[in-house]
Amino acid sequence: MPRRWTKAAELRRDQIESGLDITFNRVFIPFFLNCVEEYRPESILEVGCGTGHLAARLAGVCPHVEALEPSPGMHAVATAVLRKSPVRLHCSSVESFRLRHRFDLVVSHLCAHVVADVDRFCRACSNVMATRGVFVFSLPHPFFWNDYKEFFSRVNYRYTEERFASVTWAITKDPGRPIDRVPFHHRPLGRYVTALRRCGMALKQLDEIVPSAAVQKLYGQEWKTPRYCALHATKVAGLFPKS
Repeated sequence: MPRRWTKAAELRRDQIESGLDITFNRVFIPFFLNCVEEYRPESILEVGCGTGHLAARLAGVCPHVEALEPSPGMHAVATAVLRKSPVRLHCSSVESFRLRHRFDLVVSHLCAHVVADVDRFCRACSNVMATRGVFVFSLPHPFFWNDYKEFFSRVNYRYTEERFASVTWAITKDPGRPIDRVPFHHRPLGRYVTALRRCGMALKQLDEIVPSAAVQKLYGQEWKTPRYCALHATKVAGLFPKS
């Protein structure tokens, strides 16, 4: 999976820095900044930081930010983006990260649906969280996404059944430069909740993300349903992880 993102790294940097990526710049940057305002962490770890732009913004509102990116190409771009930032960047997945201390807030943007083993992913994220820490991760909304993108044929698609596809994906304002061979795992929302429970976490909050009317106008089309969601999870005392 990491090598698949190498080809897309410079493209993603251009889309973000040019403002073409409305969802990242106008929806998710404010969303995660609001999370920091709500939880007021003293330390943040971003899992799968991609180009590093979110980590850079988080560093402006939190004194200690570290970021993980396993893709060599994405890591190279993130290194350049974060060159003048205090963010400590690691070329590592969360599963293989050598932990020095635990973090008050662990965030992951659009990664959970890409990983093949969601139980292992959630367990690794739990392991890097402080006892009273919070884990916030975003993903395409499992209930509505296939109606929007139709990655799976509607004839065989069932929301309750897990499916995998290698897909081609493009942002609304840059349809001529798609990214291909992107791994996409459809899982019902309950599967993510189960993965959290198995590693000793519980769902604290679910956000179904719909931009303001002003931001929706930038896309040139109204969002009829939430395209994305975000889950907030905390560790639960006495809830022991299951193997």
